[in-house]
Amino acid sequence: MAALRPLSTATMTVLLALLAAAAAAAASTGDPRDVVTGDRPIWELVRPSDALRAFLEHRAADAPGPLGVVVDTGSAAALQRARAAIADLDRNQNKGPFIFATFHSTGVSEPQLLPSWAELQRAVEAVATAPRPQSEVEGRALGQGPGPLDAVLGVAGVAPRGTRIILVTEDGARGADGETDTVAAVSRALKSNGIELDAWTLGRCDEYEALTNVSRATGGSLGCGDLVERAGAAAAGQVRAEDKAQLVTLAVRRGLEAPTRLQVQVDSSVRALQLQVRGPSGARAALRSPSGGTWTATAAADDGGALSLDRRQLGARAAGPGRWTVEALDGPVDVEVHALSDLGVTAYLEAPEQEGTRHQRADTLAKILLQEPQGVVINAVKLLDISGKEIGSAYQPKENNRTRQLSRRSVTNDQAELTTDKSEWEVEALPSGKPLLVETIGHNTNGEMFTRVSNLTKVDNVVIIPPAVDIELSPNTKLIVRKGENFQISYEVTNNRPNPLLLQFNMKDDLAFLLRLQPIEALIPPGQTIQVVGSLVANQNAADGQTDKVKLTARLAASGQETTKTALVYVQQEQINDVWNPKIWWSWKSTCAGAWDSSNCFTNTWTLELTIQDKDSGLLTISSQPRGVQFRTEFTSGTREEVKAYYSASCCSKRVDITATDLKGNTNRETFDVSSQFLSPAEIASITVGIIGILLIIAVIVLGIMLCRKRESLRLERRLSSRLASRDGR
Repeated sequence: MAALRPLSTATMTVLLALLAAAAAAAASTGDPRDVVTGDRPIWELVRPSDALRAFLEHRAADAPGPLGVVVDTGSAAALQRARAAIADLDRNQNKGPFIFATFHSTGVSEPQLLPSWAELQRAVEAVATAPRPQSEVEGRALGQGPGPLDAVLGVAGVAPRGTRIILVTEDGARGADGETDTVAAVSRALKSNGIELDAWTLGRCDEYEALTNVSRATGGSLGCGDLVERAGAAAAGQVRAEDKAQLVTLAVRRGLEAPTRLQVQVDSSVRALQLQVRGPSGARAALRSPSGGTWTATAAADDGGALSLDRRQLGARAAGPGRWTVEALDGPVDVEVHALSDLGVTAYLEAPEQEGTRHQRADTLAKILLQEPQGVVINAVKLLDISGKEIGSAYQPKENNRTRQLSRRSVTNDQAELTTDKSEWEVEALPSGKPLLVETIGHNTNGEMFTRVSNLTKVDNVVIIPPAVDIELSPNTKLIVRKGENFQISYEVTNNRPNPLLLQFNMKDDLAFLLRLQPIEALIPPGQTIQVVGSLVANQNAADGQTDKVKLTARLAASGQETTKTALVYVQQEQINDVWNPKIWWSWKSTCAGAWDSSNCFTNTWTLELTIQDKDSGLLTISSQPRGVQFRTEFTSGTREEVKAYYSASCCSKRVDITATDLKGNTNRETFDVSSQFLSPAEIASITVGIIGILLIIAVIVLGIMLCRKRESLRLERRLSSRLASRDGR
């Protein structure tokens, strides 16, 4: 064998040049891995199917036993990602047997028992995307069609004990709408057979309570397609929903174009990054790391013009901070950089108090309250317009000086506890009627620099969004009863949303007066009101003067969100003599001075503060027309204490009627007109013209009097002259 000869200097130079060119080409085409230099972290590109594959691999490594796969064929995206993920899995980790089933809005397939991983892959490849006509989508949204749990139950019925079921669906909330009642039953059925459910959805985890409850009850977990859960899945389960990490914004820029580069400060708390790009189809933007890695996102791509990066978990030494850059490659683009981090800053505006005087300016001085993790130091606060460009800055009052803590509270998120501080900043002359961003610059507990961007909406621009469901007592409801008396409490339940809502009702009372509740479930059309009636009987053993607290709960079947209404029932043998109306006190917190013109009335609001009380029988209802009165604390019907409320509306709406009714039917109705608190420009002009007219009239009258007096004096002078002349003639 011939001896190896050392390479010549020229050959070495050529090889090094080729390696450098290859590295540059890899970087320019979006190399999925960052360059490792010393203690710098490794950043890897997280594609949509990568996250699901990592999720499946992690679960398979935990329990390589029987596996069931359930796929939503009503979603092309869910089916495509399931195919890509299963095709790339390590077949040696999954011994089988395998059960495969599909579902969509009109039915659930029969489960297939497959002997090998190859058969499972062929079954997934062979299934077609189900058609999704509009009527089916609407029917499924109402909870009328089958959902994920129906398919899971079908697989569980034929699966051997110890099977792990993987569910891949696009919209977990859609199927959960009609399945909330069966969550407990499904959980028991799976647990009794030792079956664990792991669900993967393409939406946000916090929207899918039914799937979350079943997964956790069976020892499984829920993975999602949002940035937080992609990072968790790519890190092989190390970032879980129980963690305190949150999605934060690092930078925003509209109309970014070369050669301008957007600087992005990435601190060690950042576990994953996401670049969102919007612009003309095909427009690209590049995200570059300090160590040379480059990733490219394209507007209008299949993944919504976004790319996600996950940081490898290599220990604390691999978590060094750095300054990243975003560069537009094709024309102007809009970019946003988000991150998964447990360091978030929330900014909200505390508007100055207004005493109702028409001359006081609402935007002279405003306070920005920042809520940040305990121990971090905020160094600067900048105001940005919606395009991300700086338009001003805030400053701290001298007496505050950052060491002053306005308040402290503990926020518990499952297993993680996060203690936060609030710091106060002041700003002058906020732009009226324009949305703002707040950029916070500071140092974390390790002394590293960080930046966070938060939305800030001026208080007088806030549109009051009513709750999804309103519950009020009917005006004919009786809350003063005698012992042994049968009575009813009637509620008016209103759907404030533009879509139908499926509600489940439950009623409880302290003294066990309740007999029945009708209905216990109802589908309420948009904007409609239904009656929910509770039938009760006052116990013969109830003490005179005793009070029964009755609470009605309306629960959204889709999300589990609850709305409650509490009423006090008084057991009294003697009737209350109440002929007086409830009292209403009010004050104007803000008016529409200077914002009455039709061009800007939509961007400003007025607020009316209310205090309402009936000391005699108690308040039954408090309502407004138009609807929208809000309570500072929960309003309990029947209370004899003061009730604090407020009403806020656009300056394009002038009037509101506030009506309070007590338990004896006495009613007080007050009409409030915000235009009476100030003069509009037209009224000012009219008054000015009127005053000028009056002055002109007065001037004419004075001039007329002066002319008359002058004429009279001339006449007197002539008479006097003639008399003197006649005397001289004699």
